[in-house]
Amino acid sequence: MLSKAKPNQIGLLKKPDGNFTNSETETLELLASTHFPGSHMTLASKSFRALRRPCNEDWCRATKIIRPNLVQWTVDCFKPYKTSGDDGIMPIHLLIGIDILFPYLVKIFSVSFVWGYIPELWTIVKVLFIPKAGRKDYALPKSFRPLAFLPFFLRHWKNVIDRYIRDPALATKLIHYNQHAYRRDKSTKTALISVIDSVEKALEDKEIAVCAFPDVEGAFDSSPTSLLVGGLTSKNVDPKW
Repeated sequence: MLSKAKPNQIGLLKKPDGNFTNSETETLELLASTHFPGSHMTLASKSFRALRRPCNEDWCRATKIIRPNLVQWTVDCFKPYKTSGDDGIMPIHLLIGIDILFPYLVKIFSVSFVWGYIPELWTIVKVLFIPKAGRKDYALPKSFRPLAFLPFFLRHWKNVIDRYIRDPALATKLIHYNQHAYRRDKSTKTALISVIDSVEKALEDKEIAVCAFPDVEGAFDSSPTSLLVGGLTSKNVDPKW
């Protein structure tokens, strides 16, 4: 809960009822409920219950998705000393021992994939809350934003699955050309350029340009999992993964 610019910035925060938190634990609970709706404090670990035992088809699919060259790519794509997750493992540790670790890494990713199970240690995420610039009242929990540091094993695994979603699946079920998110060679810059081009064209043609900029509060935090799965399924992504 530290920021480089303003260390120890977070103190007692104002709750929705107007009262202030009275302990660090209560402050963390308020931040968690604000930025991660539906989350709850727990110390109990969940037992692993597989939905079904993998079949030969699952293992064949895993060999096509968890390819050695793709795993090597995701290991190489991170800077060596990028900030680690709660486990303290940085990319440099994997790079130094990659010759020994590589075959085990491929096997672990494959097993995780076919069983649809993420190891419990990979789900422990270090979260830092940093102050948003320009806020008038830093006693409000929304004046801070969470910065999550995932374990690098999970980040590598996520990159491999991300490539599976982007390349084979979305290649056959194209995203709308006006969508700039989650598309190669598209970004917020291309979205902004697209809007500016439309406005400039309207001005040149002596027309009126009307723009709407809706801001859905907590759009990603509050999106139901079933809705996300449904969207992926419509794009030819296997709902199991």
